[in-house]
Amino acid sequence: MKLELVKKIKEIIEAYHAITDLCAAEIKKAFEELNETPNKYTPEYTMQAAKTAVDTAIGANEKNGKVLNQKLKLVIADAKKQVLPMLFEKPKVITDKAVLVNNALQLLQIEGTEITDDVAFEILKEFVDDHEQMKVFKRVIGKHVELETATGTSTFPKTFGKLNKIETALNTFNEVESIANGIFLHKKGFGERYVVNRQTFTIPVDGYGQIQDEDAIINYSTIIEEIAEKNDFFQEVPNDDQDNEE
Repeated sequence: MKLELVKKIKEIIEAYHAITDLCAAEIKKAFEELNETPNKYTPEYTMQAAKTAVDTAIGANEKNGKVLNQKLKLVIADAKKQVLPMLFEKPKVITDKAVLVNNALQLLQIEGTEITDDVAFEILKEFVDDHEQMKVFKRVIGKHVELETATGTSTFPKTFGKLNKIETALNTFNEVESIANGIFLHKKGFGERYVVNRQTFTIPVDGYGQIQDEDAIINYSTIIEEIAEKNDFFQEVPNDDQDNEE
């Protein structure tokens, strides 16, 4: 699956920078025009005119930033539906689900600390596509045994392999979505200084938070693209028939 998520996000970031540069240029132009006739205006008028130019440009930048934020969120939401379609589909209907869940929980309790990946899979194979239910079972088993080795390798890859991969992708999307909420809404820092009629003003510039968010969202989006390009990333857990064929 080819998402082109990084490309789309970079294009939105570039659009933001183009708007920011335009706003800075408008402020500089206003400052230069005021400086061309230094004796025409009073210091009070000059200060107010310069402040108005800055406030107007920043207001336009913030407005456009909000628009780009929404566009960015739509791009991410679309990618999420492509990579994790199972989260947007209705889970398979399981007859007498409540009874089966209760039976499974009882069997897990009976196994307790002796439970193995193969045994857990046999108990829970009916639910492997029900991601919310599998999260519950994972917590239950986790109360009895370690679900990972000291190096972070899953001790239940057969039972929770698919769930773990979904959670890995989902956690990465959560990071991207969190950054996208405010990436273009950071408070501006102080840039180049201008003296207008003996009054000092600065050109607003993006600060470290903006740069940090841009780098982070590109890095996380790259991870998502790598997941999407692995056709077998969410490969189904083998069923009994496949096991027997082997």
